[in-house]
Amino acid sequence: MKRVIYPLVFMTLLGLYGCDEPEFTEPTKEVSTDLSWWLVDWASEASVADTIAIDAELNRLFLFTSYVDEEGHLYQTEQSKELIDTVFSSKSINDKPIYLTLVNDRFVGDTVTQKDPNVITSMLQNPNLEEVYWDQVFDVLDQHPFAGVELDFEKIPVTSFNEYTAFLERARERLKENEMALRVVLEPSVSFQDIHLPSGIEYVVMAYNVHGFHTPDEPGPKATYAFFDQLHEQLGQRHDWTIALATGGFRFKEGTVTSLTEMDAQSMIPKGTTVVRDPNSSVLHATFIEDGVSTSIWWADGQTIKDWMDYWEQTYDYHKFSLWRAGEWSDDSLKAISR
Repeated sequence: MKRVIYPLVFMTLLGLYGCDEPEFTEPTKEVSTDLSWWLVDWASEASVADTIAIDAELNRLFLFTSYVDEEGHLYQTEQSKELIDTVFSSKSINDKPIYLTLVNDRFVGDTVTQKDPNVITSMLQNPNLEEVYWDQVFDVLDQHPFAGVELDFEKIPVTSFNEYTAFLERARERLKENEMALRVVLEPSVSFQDIHLPSGIEYVVMAYNVHGFHTPDEPGPKATYAFFDQLHEQLGQRHDWTIALATGGFRFKEGTVTSLTEMDAQSMIPKGTTVVRDPNSSVLHATFIEDGVSTSIWWADGQTIKDWMDYWEQTYDYHKFSLWRAGEWSDDSLKAISR
């Protein structure tokens, strides 16, 4: 007991008579933020320009360029191929890991079916189709020094999810044999507590879709802080998720919803219109009359994205983020997300 009492007496005397020595505080280990974003083929030039502007802030790049055709085979537009070639030939941005993003959008003639669930269910039912698809993917991967592949397959039927996770395991092994990584995007509607996700894969959850095309009569932001809290509960105790955040927003007009980039929103607002930053989401919004009709626009700018990342880091200790998407950011927004 004496070894405990004596130090306590000594410390008491120090407290009584004072001491100029500063208190020692254990330094907090700083966790660096991992930031990536998607470059898209339909806004190739703007995507590359924004990427060059904040190159130092980005850890990885994801090229949203690869779809399927009517038969379920890999399909790329000429814009897709041009974007890939441009990124890999740009010395200012090609020095970081670059991933090929595969999407279940189906191109048939002039028609595009976005997030077609039959793309994945057909592969699950036909091993030969899956094999052909991956052979075609590797034909693209062999053309450039890709670091890995991202799978952005959405609207997967709940009844097919177990088979889909087996598909992910096969994809992981295919890529592992070629020393490449696999990243998988999942929607916030997935029942994370009820599924087993294979190890050795990076998982991204889309932290948006609160308002949009599915809420034509309910204008609002893509995400709110209350939604983030709910999503965190769904994810459970794992903190190794990558959180996907979306810039831009939507115009809501007479039951019609139009997707907007930040630059679209800024150009659309009539002079003198009051713009408000919503405290529940940090998203900007404005209401005005367009063509004699009340129109509401909601959009996330760079300050919104910064606030969202800060919230996830400070509240829930997540530090990996992917931003949808590069292209048509204002200079102020690009500065806002610069660390």
